[in-house]
Amino acid sequence: MQREHIMELVYPLIADVAEKSGLRCVFIKGTTLQAQGLRTRVASVDVDVWVAPHDMPAFIVRLEAMGFGRRDPALALWHSTTLRNDVMGVEVDAHHYFPGSDLQPHESFEVLWANTERRAIGGKHVVVPNVLAHTLIAAMHALRPETGEVSADRELLRALEYRELVEATEAHRVQPLFLLAAEWKVLRSTSKFFADVGLDVTASAVEEPSPDWRMRQVATTRTSFWFIQISTAPWSKKAGLLAAALWPSSRAIDFGDRSNSLIRLSPPMSRLRRAGRGVADLRAAVRDYARYRKGTGL
Repeated sequence: MQREHIMELVYPLIADVAEKSGLRCVFIKGTTLQAQGLRTRVASVDVDVWVAPHDMPAFIVRLEAMGFGRRDPALALWHSTTLRNDVMGVEVDAHHYFPGSDLQPHESFEVLWANTERRAIGGKHVVVPNVLAHTLIAAMHALRPETGEVSADRELLRALEYRELVEATEAHRVQPLFLLAAEWKVLRSTSKFFADVGLDVTASAVEEPSPDWRMRQVATTRTSFWFIQISTAPWSKKAGLLAAALWPSSRAIDFGDRSNSLIRLSPPMSRLRRAGRGVADLRAAVRDYARYRKGTGL
């Protein structure tokens, strides 16, 4: 069975488990973007699902019972947790919030939940964002500052999909999009998108960026991203994050190299590559951390 067909079957499996457990989740990106006319590419490398923050621990337990394993438990502080089922060859990216909104995670999810619809995927009607919400999610994803080494091919694909999104945004949707963006507090992160569809929202985007978005703005290297994450994490989480940064698991290495379209090396060689890059980027990381503290008032 082809990979895309297997992935299509994962949607109803996860949706069924979530519904039976009383857990709220919304399937984002993926094939729904194509079905809604927001992009032409059909194939996706993983299944993205946005889970109500309160439901996230139980959601992960349910997926682990289905044979999914976490990329690295120490990275649960990030905006998403990646789980992989090696038998099916499928990865699920479970988000407890989506970078770009200045609301608290639970507030951001409630805005999303109020702007959903059901679409048939794999023989079951699952919950997905409506066209307006999905347009903003796609814009935030495309405009989100990168924090690590990314291949030229991935950058090109991202730019092409963003152009498709802008071209697919019809004029009559711009004002409703603006109203939803204001409610969702994503005007700052989507201001370029609105400018590209003919609406200047600079005067309206007055919110201070969230700490996560600010971190992505100032982190010039992946080392900076890790440095800020570890420095600002609770003391109880620092050791796990430090271990994940200095000695990532083979699963984490494989996922990172594939997701960023990098040349895949053996785990020992990949760790050496990362260590060398970390040492070279350490001075920049300290500088970026100082900029982050200044910008967030820490």
